[in-house]
Amino acid sequence: MRVEIWDVPVTAAWQKSTVLVDFAYSEEGLEIELVEGESKQQWLLQFEEILGFKVISDEWSQWSAEPFPADGAFFEILDSPWLEALGVTASSLEDAPHHYIICCKRELIEVATWECTFTAT
Repeated sequence: MRVEIWDVPVTAAWQKSTVLVDFAYSEEGLEIELVEGESKQQWLLQFEEILGFKVISDEWSQWSAEPFPADGAFFEILDSPWLEALGVTASSLEDAPHHYIICCKRELIEVATWECTFTAT
């Protein structure tokens, strides 16, 4: 498993830089509202097609975040064991999904998806 910083427009200097405001899952997809800790800029993250997601609360997210770089709060897991367990790897699909990690002040969110859009609100 390799961890890379996910290049996103949200300013997040470290893993606790963003605060989760809202989280909504429906048949249209997944929406996550975040606020940047320093600037208070709000963001809407939209995932239209998802394979799965996990939300881990703060007291348990610390062990999950250990392999991530100290700088940043948005990561992509390459060679993801989770995607492999779901049966969707680069070799099984023409357009392989991504395993994204979003670190918030009190939560760690994992999303298996093909793409995400970021909108400043």
